[in-house]
Amino acid sequence: MDKNQLRADCKKRRAAIPPEGKKRLDDLIRRRIAETEEFRRADTVLLYVPVRGEIDLLPLASLCRRLGKEVGFPVSMEDGSLAFRSPAPGESLVTGAYGIPEPAASAKPSTITKKTLCVLPGLSFDEKGNRLGYGKGYYDRFLSDFPGVTLGAVYRKLMVEEIPTEPHDRPVHVLVHESGVIRPSSTDEADPSAREGYLQRAKKRVSAGLYQAFTPWRALLHRRMHPTGETSAEEADALAEKPVRPLVAPPLLVLSTFLLLILSRVIEAGLTRRGSEYVAVILLQLLIFVLPAILYIQLRGDGFPPRIRMRAVRPEHLWFCFCALAVLITGNLLLSILTGGISSG
Repeated sequence: MDKNQLRADCKKRRAAIPPEGKKRLDDLIRRRIAETEEFRRADTVLLYVPVRGEIDLLPLASLCRRLGKEVGFPVSMEDGSLAFRSPAPGESLVTGAYGIPEPAASAKPSTITKKTLCVLPGLSFDEKGNRLGYGKGYYDRFLSDFPGVTLGAVYRKLMVEEIPTEPHDRPVHVLVHESGVIRPSSTDEADPSAREGYLQRAKKRVSAGLYQAFTPWRALLHRRMHPTGETSAEEADALAEKPVRPLVAPPLLVLSTFLLLILSRVIEAGLTRRGSEYVAVILLQLLIFVLPAILYIQLRGDGFPPRIRMRAVRPEHLWFCFCALAVLITGNLLLSILTGGISSG
């Protein structure tokens, strides 16, 4: 099958994915990209605006900005080249060539270095990292002198055994689908910085023998949490390569929770004697539930909050927090009245 026939077949199969299924697959792929070492190391991330059923990676832009990363989007130039610009937060995109939204001409050019991660759109990829584009050649010309790391995002069902290549084609360094992460064998040769990162992580793995003993259980738990796809060998290896927390972390969590429980008993006794039962209830919930949860998240590492979709409180969320606090206090008051805890006499 030549490239044109392959493009037509992939477009047809991609269009057949139901909207709800596509939304779920896109979410899984976004989470896997955010967990890769390449994404964490990047100081600039080049994304694309999804059109014609492409994988929607736009929510990664918000994550990048929260992590202090620059975000760039492609702009098709009149001479047939591709440039990237980084719009300011809140700055809208404008309609560009082929009807695709792109940053305005006033947006600053994206900073491109060896630590830049470029996420490529594509109809299909093979396991060697070869990409099937739309035939315009924009990304091929851009990648000819791109110094950073390339990442391909694809639905697993759209991967093929082999994609016809030409001399100018460059395979991606990392390939991500909903069921795992693939790093083609050419990665080490094409990206020395990535190879150095892999060697550093390998040293951590050697010094964490006890942690490695539990890797099969981590892989099993991951399969239980993601039943839509099986865990590949590459994915199990990626799980093992994640930064290892100190072995004192579990006892530290238990000790902290125990001390908070003791403190809660002291606070409860003191506030109850003063008739401040409702204040005591709020403080006890903070001590027993909120603080241990925050400590647990810190011990799990930086990648855990994005994976559970946890976000920092923003000013626009304060109204919701105020309403939640009012409901909590009012609910406790009504419960006391119904159970006879408060007398009207």
